[in-house]
Amino acid sequence: FAFRWSESNGLHWIILRGADRVNVVEGLISDLRHWHMPNIPAEMGIRAEFKYNKSGVIRKMLTTAIVTATFIALVVWIW
Repeated sequence: FAFRWSESNGLHWIILRGADRVNVVEGLISDLRHWHMPNIPAEMGIRAEFKYNKSGVIRKMLTTAIVTATFIALVVWIW
């Protein structure tokens, strides 16, 4: 479907990225259906990134924790 548009069109890339996300979810469902628990950190290369880029991994973890805590606090406050 995405190849109806040229590569210079943003819609082409948005559709391809969406299809990639659907493929990831389908793969996860397939793994779980076959009683295989995926090792998501290993598949994402977190161990290698931590080995070669510790400060970047720590910064990402802290940023994720702060954004998540802020989101939860806002939801609780609004609720």
